[in-house]
Amino acid sequence: IPYKNKSMRYIGIDIDFEILQVGKKSYPDMEVVCGNVESLPFKSGSFDNIISVFNLEHIVNLDVCISELKRVLKSGGILAVTVPTEGAIFRLGRRLTSGRYAVKEMDFETIKEYDEYIYSQHINKVEAIIQALTKHFRIKKKIWFPFKYGGKLININLGIKAIPL
Repeated sequence: IPYKNKSMRYIGIDIDFEILQVGKKSYPDMEVVCGNVESLPFKSGSFDNIISVFNLEHIVNLDVCISELKRVLKSGGILAVTVPTEGAIFRLGRRLTSGRYAVKEMDFETIKEYDEYIYSQHINKVEAIIQALTKHFRIKKKIWFPFKYGGKLININLGIKAIPL
């Protein structure tokens, strides 16, 4: 939330209380809620906008999660999602950057071991996330990063702007 609008209310939700405290330290005005995205502790239509950054790839019950996001989003609200592509360039980048860090600082024996761990945590691939989103949302825009074209093979991330059906 680096471009925080003072007139807006920001709420961070995570299942991990310690992670929420890290966010609270950086953004003391942000409200934090410990909760599960598969059963959000908010009334239907509570949010004008929802931002989901690098978490849908980890969700076991993806359809339930996305249904919940739709439930708490106001009609006409915007869901902004960012997910890793897991394509060739993404995997190469992970091996050259965070993989090396993981071996040096996080007690992984090899970059391959770290790669396998991340792969096991990213249970939803970009295609499955798009498919699940389209059941509940109309995708208004897809933005591949860093290249505008080329899809998941040459890009690192995908940003999606969607509105409820």
